[in-house]
Amino acid sequence: MDRRRRRVSQQSKNAKHAQWLKLDRRKELGSIADRYPSIKAIEMKLSFLDPNDILKDKEHRRLTPESSAVVEVNCNSHECVGGGFDLTSEIKRIVEESRAEASGSKVCEGWQDRERIGKHRCHCHLDYRIECTYDLK
Repeated sequence: MDRRRRRVSQQSKNAKHAQWLKLDRRKELGSIADRYPSIKAIEMKLSFLDPNDILKDKEHRRLTPESSAVVEVNCNSHECVGGGFDLTSEIKRIVEESRAEASGSKVCEGWQDRERIGKHRCHCHLDYRIECTYDLK
């Protein structure tokens, strides 16, 4: 097996391992209701920007108590490999601080495309605004 095939084979193994870790994490954290019983709903307003800060897309997501407590958003760049944005810790912080909302920005650390794996990061941006509605029972 030549060097390139070994590298592709190792990348495939790494990707499969990463998928298993994500599944384990989802099982461990459970649903939003399991993790944060006081949450009635979570609204997320997402803006995707390319590395030059040009707006590429906007998205609105609503999470219910039945949704997974692991909140991951795929990178909007169709060529990005292994990237995305994990908002799980941001939501955890909002709930722990009993806040109604928070906003921020994240940078994708995936690879720009298949040819640049190991050489050049994606660096697309996600600007987010998260609003939590609490059940006041």
